[in-house]
Amino acid sequence: MAVKWRSVERNLDQGAICEDEREIGGTLLTCHRIRIGCVPVKAGIVGHVHTVEDRRGQGIGRRVMEGAHRRMAAKGCQIAFLFGIPRFYLKLGYAVVQNYYATMWDFGRHRVELPARHRCRRYRPGDLGAVMKIYRTSNRFRTGSFVRGRSDWLSDKRVGKYLSESLCAVGPRGGVRGYAKLGDRRDPAGRTPFFHARYMAPEGLDGVLVVPEAGALDEGAAAALLAGLRAEASKTSRSRVLFLGPPDHELSRAMYGVGAQHRQAVVPDGGAQARILDLGGLFKLLGKEFTRRCRESAFGDADGRLSISTDVGCVSLRVRRGEVAVAPARRGALEIPAQKLIQHLFGFCDPPALPGRAGALARGLFPRQFSHSWPLDEMI
Repeated sequence: MAVKWRSVERNLDQGAICEDEREIGGTLLTCHRIRIGCVPVKAGIVGHVHTVEDRRGQGIGRRVMEGAHRRMAAKGCQIAFLFGIPRFYLKLGYAVVQNYYATMWDFGRHRVELPARHRCRRYRPGDLGAVMKIYRTSNRFRTGSFVRGRSDWLSDKRVGKYLSESLCAVGPRGGVRGYAKLGDRRDPAGRTPFFHARYMAPEGLDGVLVVPEAGALDEGAAAALLAGLRAEASKTSRSRVLFLGPPDHELSRAMYGVGAQHRQAVVPDGGAQARILDLGGLFKLLGKEFTRRCRESAFGDADGRLSISTDVGCVSLRVRRGEVAVAPARRGALEIPAQKLIQHLFGFCDPPALPGRAGALARGLFPRQFSHSWPLDEMI
């Protein structure tokens, strides 16, 4: 049984396995660029994988995913990426590559002064260009962040859905310096649509203003957003703000400054997961990022070499005066599963433990970092 594909809309394919004209399994697939550091790589984004109840446990889901991998490879994707249920995708070559992060601020006992040179107001349609620029600037080195085009921001099905409900921090000359989305829309049962909000607040979301995304160009903009969020929450008798962003974000740091609590969790064998599809093509693209990482690490401008052998191929990284060149290899001194390697690329785990100069180079190439994906589809 082969997966049959059809185009649903621009950059969205639907795959299905049918038996006697009945669909017994399928998925949706789109392609997008995701940053690994400063380099955008082409990723196949898999979603809504399903099998009809009476055919579960018969390998239908695996066949759907194998068909999706072939489709992604034909489209030139270097990696696959998804938000998946625990345990199922690991046997298909995926690995967990991101934690869930959040900052919870109970502002009942904390006072925030609005910065004298900044103010906060509601988003206006004319702010779109400034907000897009803030997103690009804030995430230019953020592993895991999607590269968004104007159509992503304008589409009601994607990131534009909550933009009209955002707050904007405005600087002394009237320019927009920050934004914060308000995730208040709820389903008929009264639940927030953001799964990770419910996951990061197991005590419940009553009395909580959820902020699924924000961007700030400086400390003043972050502080202005903080004051605006407090005022927005107070209007509806809420006393807490939950920001679903990483701990090194400007807004997170502003919240820590007024006593907010950092929260971090990982869905065991689930959540944000990725898989290498094209090892050679991926590493060739990442030469610029590897050079940046090395030069910013203790390895600096030294010379060195690291060859890597995985179950999906081998590559060699040679460093001369801090410049990293990538080439194919027949075998590698560092033998590592591809699932572990993608975790290193996303900075999800500690660098490979190697002795001497090779170890110093590995620590420079694969540092721990706060990888984060602001959602493309708001209803995760």
